[in-house]
Amino acid sequence: MSEPAEQLEQLLPTPAQTPVGSPNRLARGAQQPLDSNRVSLYCTWCLRIAVVLTFGSLLVRLFQVGFVGRYRGSCDPALADGHWEGSPSPKATWLPNSCYLHPYTRKETTTCLANSRVVFAGDSTARDVFNALREKIGADIEQPDKHADVFVKTKENIEMQFYWDPFWNRTDVLSKEQHYGGRNEGGYEHVNALMVFSAGHWFMKHMGESGYGQFGHALDEILDMVASRGHEKGAIADMVVVRPVNPVIPAKLIPTRRAISRSKVDAYNAYLRKVIGQPRVIEDIHVPEYVEALYRTAAQHTADGLHYDKRVLLSEVEMYLNRRCNPILFAKSPAGKATCCVNYASIGRRQWATVLGLGFVGCLGWAWRSFGSASQGDRSRLKRLMEVGLPSVDLSKDLAILALGLLYMLIVDRTAYLPKINKFFSMPAFTFLTLLYLVPGFLSLTPRKDTTFLSRYQTDEWKGWMQLAILIYHYTGASSQPVIYAFIRCCVAGYLFMTGYGHFIYFYTKAEFGIKRVVNVILRLNLLSALMAYTMDKDVLFYYFGPMVSVWFGVVYLTMRIGRAWNNRPGFVLGKICASGVLCAILMQEWFFQPFFSVLGAATGVEWDARESVFRLALDRWIVFVGMGVGLCVRYFKSGAVDVARYRTHAIWISVAALAAYTLFVAFLQSKFVYNSYHPYVSPIPVVAYTILRNSPILALRTSAFFEWIGKFSLELFLVQYHVWLGVDTKGLVGLGWGGKWTGFLVLGVVFFGVAYTLEGISGRLVKALATGNWTSALGRTALALGVMILMNWT
Repeated sequence: MSEPAEQLEQLLPTPAQTPVGSPNRLARGAQQPLDSNRVSLYCTWCLRIAVVLTFGSLLVRLFQVGFVGRYRGSCDPALADGHWEGSPSPKATWLPNSCYLHPYTRKETTTCLANSRVVFAGDSTARDVFNALREKIGADIEQPDKHADVFVKTKENIEMQFYWDPFWNRTDVLSKEQHYGGRNEGGYEHVNALMVFSAGHWFMKHMGESGYGQFGHALDEILDMVASRGHEKGAIADMVVVRPVNPVIPAKLIPTRRAISRSKVDAYNAYLRKVIGQPRVIEDIHVPEYVEALYRTAAQHTADGLHYDKRVLLSEVEMYLNRRCNPILFAKSPAGKATCCVNYASIGRRQWATVLGLGFVGCLGWAWRSFGSASQGDRSRLKRLMEVGLPSVDLSKDLAILALGLLYMLIVDRTAYLPKINKFFSMPAFTFLTLLYLVPGFLSLTPRKDTTFLSRYQTDEWKGWMQLAILIYHYTGASSQPVIYAFIRCCVAGYLFMTGYGHFIYFYTKAEFGIKRVVNVILRLNLLSALMAYTMDKDVLFYYFGPMVSVWFGVVYLTMRIGRAWNNRPGFVLGKICASGVLCAILMQEWFFQPFFSVLGAATGVEWDARESVFRLALDRWIVFVGMGVGLCVRYFKSGAVDVARYRTHAIWISVAALAAYTLFVAFLQSKFVYNSYHPYVSPIPVVAYTILRNSPILALRTSAFFEWIGKFSLELFLVQYHVWLGVDTKGLVGLGWGGKWTGFLVLGVVFFGVAYTLEGISGRLVKALATGNWTSALGRTALALGVMILMNWT
């Protein structure tokens, strides 16, 4: 990433080169207006310095916690080490500080608990948690008497039983006949997946000073029964929980409950911790410290001082499910799913082969080119082979650095070196970060002489601010907000609009349809994502942007290539665009893609999801053709056939009205799923309106040099975020283990931008190396790379 000092001096403008009178000044009062090259250099050097300092702090952590990290195997302490996010709002949730708590869906919950039994026994606190789990599974019942037993059986063959037993004195709760009752109608033997005992308040309320002793005696009876039943046929349940007694808020208690006090609750819980874990008790029973930590800080989530609201109960259920189900569902492949209560899977051979293979070739090429090829007299076959097959010195360095970047992603998101934490959306945080990135964007506004419609300055700027918006959207977990989701969907549509517009202009004006350009574009879009897929053991379609844009590039290419002899006729080209759009709308169905993916899978070993691919493509099925149509209009207007100035004012006001109407439309959206059905048809409205306004006489005079700089490596930013800034395959965030979430945001964010910026230059040079020379050699090198990937798939 280093540059010679003289190059830096050459790029810095001299007073003679700098225009005078620009309103844009550097923050420190310099007398020269901003220049995009200077802004890029300042950003680059600041980024390099920050990356060096940040990597130093990360290395310090590596020596502190080791390669594997200190969070492996510490399930209960990791769940207990948490905090409330969003409290006291109805959407508040408990989030661990050192691991990613998987949010279980109904399907995942029923998959884990299928053909098993869940038993709750105790007072109303046990009933509350029982009902929370029952609702999560989706088992509806008529509400019985509050002091009655409840039995539920779901279609997944899950039996849920609640026993009203506030004094823990019922003998049928753990009866042998009840819980080892042979096989059910479906032919499966029921196993107790979870047993939860919860009591204590009734001892305090009704037994006075003797309640403590009676509680201890009842607990001993429970433990003796659990141990004896367990010795007969192994553990009585996969997971046996004795809940801590819920803390109370004395000021909120009704008079009949005033006998329940904080000191009594603390004494009862101390007794639980003392007794549970004695050698005579089976290992699977525990008093969850994470439940005690959860309720200890949930005072604002109780209305009567004793019973807690649904957010607390659901958080408790999520921790039970993570503790019991994560090792069952995700033990073989936890990547992208969970990190609490499950060990990281070992890194596979293909992953190591990708990283070490690139690093080995890079180091070997550098060493050979620097030292091995010096002896001119040796013309052996090995040397000739090395001369032809090994990359140049610069390319060897690029390969080695690329391997280091991939290794960093592997360590961050596939080991416990850095903790992964959950996202939680906060509107103030989202707003602050949005305003924060707009500041350097506006401060770096720079005059431009090139005022052509959608000039390169504008497209780079557009990519830059949209990419920063997408990064903040992903980091803050804003996908649950329909308005923000609609805006980000329009950002993606903007990228695809530029794909249609830019490639159309190129093919329309250059009339160059050689295979070499196709190879260049496809490699540039997919090279890094393919290497990341092999390194992180993911499907390449997981990094959907490159493959999606590649498909649309192919559509533009074929549309313009077919009948290219008549591309000088606007009417004919417009007809081709419309016909191509209709044909794609017809073929963009699962029935069309599935056979193709099946054949491709049989030939190459890939497993691509046709349904997900169709969803991604169909969501923006028209915007590429709109971009092509706008490109055709621009070329037509440029020919002088229409007086553009005559209609400019009308176009500007129509664009303002269109943006206002679109804003009102998304403001009343009920959910993002509703918006998805409208998006293909409404997204061209704000995108085209933005392009018209951005190219109005006043706004077209300046562009943001900061956003332009970001836009030049926006593709790498989009890809690298998956495993460097975000974690658990974008579902969570990468933390530092110290300093809080926002410290991790800053420190790891610096490394993230540094890695993305570095890989952008390397990707460009690798693509150039693969696609250089005549088209046959370029195609041959690309085919060789694909062959290696296919071989890795099969091996």
